[in-house]
Amino acid sequence: MRSKLEYSYIGHPLVAKNIVWKDYPGWGINENFVQEVEELARSKTAIHQDRPILLICRSGARSMDAALKLEEAGYTSLFNIDEGFEGDKDDHNHRSKVNGWKFHGLPWRQG
Repeated sequence: MRSKLEYSYIGHPLVAKNIVWKDYPGWGINENFVQEVEELARSKTAIHQDRPILLICRSGARSMDAALKLEEAGYTSLFNIDEGFEGDKDDHNHRSKVNGWKFHGLPWRQG
């Protein structure tokens, strides 16, 4: 099982399903990412390649790369949450103060 440290420590949108694209601490790419998305699709409601999928990470950068990988695999309705979960850093190097899912007061939980 891949690390869920960031997902549980930082928090996540209420209905998010964690599939790691790059794993902490080395940020290595999960070579099974597309397969894990497909496995989740089979175990839950059917996720067809044209069904909307929203991708999110801490800042929006890794999730964009993950969306591009899914696009290569044939998925056609992908949406990256640009600002990410915690958004950009402010002048004091803190997140969740400028933008992002949490900043905008969207539903989330930690743990």
